[in-house]
Amino acid sequence: PSELEQRLKKNCRTQRTTVFRQFIAVVAAYLWRVSGNRELVLGVPYHGRANSQATETAGMFVRTLPLRLAIEDEQSFAGLLRLLNVEMKAVIEHSAYPYDQLVFDLKEKNGDLPELITVNVSEIVPQDTEEVGFWNVEPEHEPSPLNFYLEKQSADAGGALRIIAMYQTELFSAEEIRQVLSRINVLLTAVLEEPESELRQLTLLPAEEERLVREKFNATQADYELDTTIHALFE
Repeated sequence: PSELEQRLKKNCRTQRTTVFRQFIAVVAAYLWRVSGNRELVLGVPYHGRANSQATETAGMFVRTLPLRLAIEDEQSFAGLLRLLNVEMKAVIEHSAYPYDQLVFDLKEKNGDLPELITVNVSEIVPQDTEEVGFWNVEPEHEPSPLNFYLEKQSADAGGALRIIAMYQTELFSAEEIRQVLSRINVLLTAVLEEPESELRQLTLLPAEEERLVREKFNATQADYELDTTIHALFE
């Protein structure tokens, strides 16, 4: 929604960060909440043109950087943004170390290890494209099972922000991905309203689903005979 986008941009100015970094922080906060892992490693793209020579050279310099975030229980979204900015600066300083080489070196040192990055977070520059919903991607086409893209649509398309998920259909269904994106949207709205609140206190559930959990699932009242003892009801 345009109102949400405006609040997102306003928070960028307040926190002195970018829309894309806020998006990374929201995805990280969501994964932290649902996984219970205090430490996360996300794959983020970097343009790779860190000097004038690279800037003036034609070619593909974009690389994936492993962004490591250690999120504490009392962490707020504003605090997470500050941490992300610090960690991004640190990882960019070592961006010349190729990700593929890092994985190879870790395997050489520690033997077989699980996939280091299972979620990638990327940004798509404005371009004229047809409307895209949920893309089904065969596993061999993507390095990670789950990939989030923040797309800034062209001016002709209204210039809106759009979140796209690309995923392995062997691991996720379209409905599961819709639920993930719905919860990320709810969390994004919540952190923009209360950026200093602890992440663990913010809801992930849409209003209707939260009412279902809080009210209907907790509606355990039942009538019973007042002249009967409690234990007798179970005999």
